[in-house]
Amino acid sequence: MAGISIGSFAFGVIAILVGIYIYRAPNLERMRRYYYFYWIPGGLFSVFPLGAAFIVFGFFPWIENDFLRLGCLYLAVLLVLIGVVLWTWSPKWTRPYWMRDDPQD
Repeated sequence: MAGISIGSFAFGVIAILVGIYIYRAPNLERMRRYYYFYWIPGGLFSVFPLGAAFIVFGFFPWIENDFLRLGCLYLAVLLVLIGVVLWTWSPKWTRPYWMRDDPQD
């Protein structure tokens, strides 16, 4: 169980780091010309709450108190719902700076 917990924590940290890189990388402006990349701008920002949900879920087995464990579960579910809403809704403020000045917006 500890291996799953450590793996979930590591996956969450990696997801957040990849999200920061994709969101702030200056060399990704060339990705705007690929037509299949336009469906994913919300997914770029949704890795932050989804990664945080994996981190919270990674702490779940080590919590002894049932009240805190239930609160941790609710927080992880809330973060996943926020991530899914950001992925599907994809408001303009969630897009990286290299996708904001797109003429199709």
